[in-house]
Amino acid sequence: MYKKYYGKPKMRLNDFRLSVIDKPLPEKPANTLQIPRRTNPIHTITRITEKDPNGRMKRKHCRQWYRQKKRSDTTWHCVACNDKPGVCVECFYLFHAQL
Repeated sequence: MYKKYYGKPKMRLNDFRLSVIDKPLPEKPANTLQIPRRTNPIHTITRITEKDPNGRMKRKHCRQWYRQKKRSDTTWHCVACNDKPGVCVECFYLFHAQL
């Protein structure tokens, strides 16, 4: 590359490298990065702090997995929803996108 573009006027390799670095890159359009929108900012996932009579942490069935007829217990739920449904961390955004 050096010899192809800068072969005629003799330039030291170090000076060539510095000239390449100093050339500005083309600016990227401002809209290339899309930030994902939150489904609803008031819905937040929180850990269930209640305990059962035996002193163990309560668990709920994940609603998203239950819709697919599979069982998964979780210690997380959404406090902003009316019935505080149990939702896995992985299923939280998917569950609220389908509401």
